[in-house]
Amino acid sequence: MAGSSAKSVDAQILERLDLILKVLSIQVAADKSLTERVRLLKLAGVDNKTIAEVFNTTPQASVSLRQTSEGGLAMASDDRVEGLLVQILLQSMKGSTVRDRVVALSAAGLPNLEIADYLGINTGGVATYLYEARKSKNKKAAKKTTKAKKPMKNKG
Repeated sequence: MAGSSAKSVDAQILERLDLILKVLSIQVAADKSLTERVRLLKLAGVDNKTIAEVFNTTPQASVSLRQTSEGGLAMASDDRVEGLLVQILLQSMKGSTVRDRVVALSAAGLPNLEIADYLGINTGGVATYLYEARKSKNKKAAKKTTKAKKPMKNKG
């Protein structure tokens, strides 16, 4: 009976440690994207089942999220191709501003949430960059229109 009691105490300790691990995992990099948080937890040695429980998903989904953050590879072939194309685009734009990268990804058809995940920023930042880009484009278009309407001076 003493062996059984010791196992019970050990099981309770393990359950509590598991709970502490989950609570701490929720707090990890709270300002980062979901894919980045999954990647960081995996690097810290947290197993897929625990990661899935923390983010209320399946272990397969947490593996997919981790793979996406590690190399642009997701489970479905379309997602893999899209991920690779995004990585190539971002690689080719290394020296450009975040705003330029946001605009390029948006022009490629990615939704704001995915752009935010790829660039490691929040969706509000994506929306702001896109708004600023549209506003800047409209100002340039208005200047061109104004210049085109000015009458040419006759040199005579």
